[in-house]
Amino acid sequence: MSEFTQNESPQSPTHKHPWIKGVFQFLAYWFKLIVQPALAVLFVLGMAWLFGYAQRNFNWFNDAATSVADAEAKEDTLYACSMLCVFVKAPGRCAVCGMELQEIEVKGDPKDIFGVTIDPTARRLANIKTVAALNLPVSKETEVLGKIAYDETSESTISAYVDGRIVDLLIDFTGAQVKKGEPLAILYSPDLYADQVGLLNAKKLLEENSSSSERTIAANRRLYESARRRLAEFGLPTAQVDEIEQRGEPDSNIQITSPMSGTCVEKLVKEGDYIKTGMPILKLADLSKVWLMLEMFPEETSNLQLGQSVTITIQSQVGQKFEGTISFIDPMVNPKTNTVNVRVEIPNDAGLIKIGDFGRAKIKTNHPADQNMVVVPRGAVLLNGSDSIAYVETEAGRFEFRKVEIAEIMGDKILLSTGIKPGEMVAASGVFMLDSTFNIQGKVSLIDPNRAARKNQAK
Repeated sequence: MSEFTQNESPQSPTHKHPWIKGVFQFLAYWFKLIVQPALAVLFVLGMAWLFGYAQRNFNWFNDAATSVADAEAKEDTLYACSMLCVFVKAPGRCAVCGMELQEIEVKGDPKDIFGVTIDPTARRLANIKTVAALNLPVSKETEVLGKIAYDETSESTISAYVDGRIVDLLIDFTGAQVKKGEPLAILYSPDLYADQVGLLNAKKLLEENSSSSERTIAANRRLYESARRRLAEFGLPTAQVDEIEQRGEPDSNIQITSPMSGTCVEKLVKEGDYIKTGMPILKLADLSKVWLMLEMFPEETSNLQLGQSVTITIQSQVGQKFEGTISFIDPMVNPKTNTVNVRVEIPNDAGLIKIGDFGRAKIKTNHPADQNMVVVPRGAVLLNGSDSIAYVETEAGRFEFRKVEIAEIMGDKILLSTGIKPGEMVAASGVFMLDSTFNIQGKVSLIDPNRAARKNQAK
């Protein structure tokens, strides 16, 4: 074999200069490592730019995409998951819950901006149910929290009719039960003592009068009757005055008795106090009948009537219900609270209801609806600010958009004054699905209830 290879002869430059070979190998190594990948990346980017440029300027591939989009747009089909989270026009998975979207076919004239037709399968999936709008007498129940107070008409304030000092306060705590004629306090009064002496002297003069003059006898009788009347004006009952006459001796300590049976609701003096004429000593009230004081908004009292029955639950009497009647409706609105005071009278013969406790009244009132108003379920009406809408099934499967006017919301029912006639079938559930369908198809909906008016103006 030759000492030199064919490519590397004794006359080649690499044989004469070995360092040239090393330079070529170094350049080849870095060309493969850096230059070739860089050229590949630049080539890909360049092709992508050319593709985008051609598509933007020469409408490449647009015809195919447009035809596909047109085909999909012609199909009146929506897609929704079983939970009805969203309604979209393309299949796939729900963006909210991740469930597979199911096809819902929606039919109808595209020019019919107020109606869509839902097939039975889509209707079952969306749980669309209808009820008849009825023209019926409606009632609502209002709950109001109030406070228990004693009946002010049964209240009696025991006051001093004469100056004196409280020697003994027999009813010395609030809540004490008293009976009519029972002693409340013992009062020492020099004035009463002097009047008792005057009565006894007048009686003695009348009984021992030996004069035959009728004028003198009449004057003595007038003096005697005046003395009795004066003691009565000082608050002494007739029985107590008779007792003084029978005893024949005045008493400086006089009993103040109760004019009624009831409960001491307020003690205003204490034992040993000096009192002046007219000063209150005790307050008594008959708690066999109590009041529930309510503060209601003016619109809540529009249909209330005196004597109307009210069901009441008391905070301290769990599980029990009491019946009361409305006995007073304030004709004035409180300017500070913008409320009307309403008083409910409750029998309390058993004494279970405590003064100062809280009670909750349930008041049912009938709405004076006229023949043009209808009642629909609360879920049949969608509200958005001042706009309220509902959907009426005018034909089998066809639902029509209606703007309605609410007269009053009464719990789970709504009273409508315009928009729906009695007997029309109103969608009571699945209303959001219907509204979404209208909105996706570019028709009037809760989001844009005035779309039809704008289109007419544009024409």
